[in-house]
Amino acid sequence: EKSESKPKAKYFEGNTGLRAIMEDVLISVGRSSNKQYYVYSSSSIRDTLYNVFPEWNKERIKKNISVQSISIGPGGKLHGMDERKGISKKEDAPTYTMIYAGKLALISLDETGDPIGVVVEDMNTYKTQAMIFKELWVKI
Repeated sequence: EKSESKPKAKYFEGNTGLRAIMEDVLISVGRSSNKQYYVYSSSSIRDTLYNVFPEWNKERIKKNISVQSISIGPGGKLHGMDERKGISKKEDAPTYTMIYAGKLALISLDETGDPIGVVVEDMNTYKTQAMIFKELWVKI
């Protein structure tokens, strides 16, 4: 964590950890000149996020932050300042991924159903994942 040139990784667990990740997205993207982030939205995790942070979309919109979301699995809806495309309506993914402001957040559920997550802060990882997301976005 001490070197600016090396990637940083932080581990989070439980509802408090999940909320901390979501707040980091709002803070980091809110401070960025590019007020947009990207999501691979897994239907099996999506409800957990909104249960932990029910005012998420209101806060995101208030901060003028937009999102492009690729849905994996059934469900999902638009809330404003967002776009959504899907790659599967039947199968979901075990990880919800947020690509934002030089960071990558990977959120899943442990064997008891509690949220766990890792945030990797690395501009090269961010650029690679954003590039892959954007290429997939135009193809679906």
